[in-house]
Amino acid sequence: MDVRVSQSKIDVSKQNDSVVTVSWDAVPDASIYRVYASADRTIANGRLYVLTDGTSIDMVPKQALYGGVSWSSHLLSGGDHVYVGIESMDSENVSMQAITWVDIPYEDVKGTLPVNVFVIGASGERNRVRARGEIVELNYRGEVNGSYRISRYTLSRDDGFEFSWDAPQSSTVGTKTVRMSDPGVRGTENVYRTYRLTAVDAMGVDVPGEVSFEVEYYGGVIGVYGKDSYGGGSGRYGMLGNDDRWHEGLCWVHDGAKWLKSRSVYVYTSAGWKRM
Repeated sequence: MDVRVSQSKIDVSKQNDSVVTVSWDAVPDASIYRVYASADRTIANGRLYVLTDGTSIDMVPKQALYGGVSWSSHLLSGGDHVYVGIESMDSENVSMQAITWVDIPYEDVKGTLPVNVFVIGASGERNRVRARGEIVELNYRGEVNGSYRISRYTLSRDDGFEFSWDAPQSSTVGTKTVRMSDPGVRGTENVYRTYRLTAVDAMGVDVPGEVSFEVEYYGGVIGVYGKDSYGGGSGRYGMLGNDDRWHEGLCWVHDGAKWLKSRSVYVYTSAGWKRM
């Protein structure tokens, strides 16, 4: 007897509602067919699902295997199988041939991490952050959900700093942005640190791999005063606002025609010019 199934495999995330059609060739003189569901092609680890005089049946394989009101609480994982068996019976309810089984495998499709991850700080440049720390925008894109959606991301640095956030509930295309407080690298400037991005899915399982990128922590942070130093928030430093307090600013130099942003602040000591 040839037994066929309409789906070659079932996504584990759809195990409670995936309906398949199982069909088979009619056996001459058979009056009824027994349909079994099993975990290993044996009746001992399965159950009689239904009797039918037809040659096809629609079913949710997991429900056929477990039955009862709590069938949906059983969790099938990637690599699990449900086997559906057909046994032909004559008019005297005697088996006419051995049970023929068909295999229905379950697969867990793994998600993939973003392929483009970077931070932008006050400099406006990718992966350049003030050494004293600042609020940055973390940008990422290119992630793909698997059987279960990506649920939470963690960004970690080799010195122990970690930042975690929940992934969007629904799949979105394009760049996602999260604001993060980068602690910087106090006491050190113009160095690089490596960030690593990992994630877990909605079942708490790690998404394979990690994404890493380097961030440059640069000097060049100076203090500027909101009112007295720069004329009450007017002119070049109008962005600071009109208030009596110090702001952290980037170093700007004027070349006689326009303001240019400097990558660092230099100070003169008895030993010569040094970069902060």
